[in-house]
Amino acid sequence: MKINNGREGEFLAASVIQGMNGWDVIHAGVQRIDLVAFCGETVVRVQVKSTLHPRRISTQYSGAIRYDFLITGKIGGVKARRRLSRKDCDVIMLVALDKQVCRAMSVDDLHGKIHWRLPPDQFTPEEQTRTLKEVFDGCRSN
Repeated sequence: MKINNGREGEFLAASVIQGMNGWDVIHAGVQRIDLVAFCGETVVRVQVKSTLHPRRISTQYSGAIRYDFLITGKIGGVKARRRLSRKDCDVIMLVALDKQVCRAMSVDDLHGKIHWRLPPDQFTPEEQTRTLKEVFDGCRSN
């Protein structure tokens, strides 16, 4: 049986967000938005990107081991891809499925990049807590 990595990442991200004080989550099931998180009057649109495990990146990273995320969206349901922006979502959750750990980032922090290659040491429970608090508290104050 084949596992849907994207869907598994969505469920993990939803669980992690819901574990934060005061936040509720629903699965959106629409294009561009995977989850919608609520806290009081605050509504946050979440796009989830998952990867199974880190891999060796041989180009500019000198063969370093990295989690590789392609952070794009589909255009009208077709395979053409484009950069995500504030029109698409507010928060991106990067999910390392092998560690069962997430990392949150604001879509504003993308700065046009579509490939994010992060070292495994950036996926720890401590980093998960720190990035979630930083990003979701930022959404609450806007």
